[in-house]
Amino acid sequence: MPNSLSSKILYSLKQLLVGKILYTVVGFISAYAFAKQLGPETYGTWQTAITFLGYSVLFAMGLPFVMRRDFIQFRKEGLLEDAYNMANQVLSYSLLANPVLSLLLIIYAFFFVHDKNFFYGLLAVALLNLFNIIGGFGDILAKAYNNYSIIKKSQFILSGFLVFTIALVYLFGYFGLIWGFIVAYFANSIYYYITRPFYYKWYWNNSLLKKMMVIGIPLYFANIVQTVFSSIDRLIIAGTLSFHEVGFYSLASLVKTPLTLLVSSLSIVVFTELNEKFGKDNSVNVVKLHLEVPQILVSYLLPPIMILGIIILPAITTFFLPKYIPGIIAAQISTFSVFFLLLTGFSSNALFILNKQKLEAFSFLIVGIINTLGSFLVIKIGYGINGVASISVVSYFVYDFIMTYWVYKNINDKNHFKIQITKYIPIVYVLLIYAFDNYFIRANNVYIESILQAFLFLVFMVPYTFYIIKKIKTLNININI
Repeated sequence: MPNSLSSKILYSLKQLLVGKILYTVVGFISAYAFAKQLGPETYGTWQTAITFLGYSVLFAMGLPFVMRRDFIQFRKEGLLEDAYNMANQVLSYSLLANPVLSLLLIIYAFFFVHDKNFFYGLLAVALLNLFNIIGGFGDILAKAYNNYSIIKKSQFILSGFLVFTIALVYLFGYFGLIWGFIVAYFANSIYYYITRPFYYKWYWNNSLLKKMMVIGIPLYFANIVQTVFSSIDRLIIAGTLSFHEVGFYSLASLVKTPLTLLVSSLSIVVFTELNEKFGKDNSVNVVKLHLEVPQILVSYLLPPIMILGIIILPAITTFFLPKYIPGIIAAQISTFSVFFLLLTGFSSNALFILNKQKLEAFSFLIVGIINTLGSFLVIKIGYGINGVASISVVSYFVYDFIMTYWVYKNINDKNHFKIQITKYIPIVYVLLIYAFDNYFIRANNVYIESILQAFLFLVFMVPYTFYIIKKIKTLNININI
């Protein structure tokens, strides 16, 4: 393991990305295979059902997120028994809480769902939620120990079963997809149990649980509103339009997945490494390391990748998934919402270090209401999934701005507007180049148009690339100082 902080972050990021890149590539291929084989309506049905898997956070009371911070800090201080007790308390609570969600999904499926595919999808998600008790807990522990090789191997396992699931889908259709996911999640939970860093045991301490809940409840509410409002667009589309439209809307995942892979991995590694190095230190410099450096890095690196994906998406969709062409514009628009949402991951980490999680809940509640009401409004007006995608961009831009504002307000830094503007300059610059590119390059053939636009865009990106390299070197110096 390298000695400098920036080298440690880079090393850990490489370890984490190895498995995640493979899983993303396989996931990209499998998503294409599932979408092509099942069609928009059936695939949209599964996309709607799997959304409920994230709702396990509603029963977690924020405990896993408290553990994500305090477990690392206990280890840094040498309080291993306290760390193990906290971990076992979280696991014991999950063993009671997670089955509640599974039971509710089963009841809802049996008494309120009439669509056969959606019914079986919800039953499968109820089972996945149970398997995820050990799988999700093991993932948190691996990150707490900076043992990203464990996560890498987990991604290898999931990738292998995804390939297996592709075969099942071609042989058995929708039910092959369901059983493929069930087997994959089961195998992943078994792997994490076998590789556990210490022996799990039932542990219950009311005083410890109460203390963790006091810390975790603000974050719990933040995750409730974030989980609900992050998935509300698909649920609204399914409820007001159709599963068919959800299938079109899911095309956005082809662009979202690679972007989320890189940035979410960076957020995890930066939080863990800084927490391990500085412990409970929440001084201004430490908070800024959690926020400024990664946000600036992402704001410069991500926009060119995003725009390139937007340029080539029409050609890829036309060639590989012609049935999903109606979802192209919504997918292109949704890319920008992902950009703003990913930036908030770092401001969320900073607020967590400052013990200001309640501000995150308040922020997302406002944004969630905007997103929900806006989605209903644009659908009623007639803008469909393109309107929903546009509302999500506006909502997540507001969310990112508010979250960053809270961080700087709590460290008494009044230069946040200047820093905010600096953060948004790269995406505006790259977007202007794309607009220029799109205006002058027009062709009757979608493939020729995409190739010419991509070529011209890459030419204009050459001076920008040199600037990025210079910026990254500066950031590296700042981290190590």
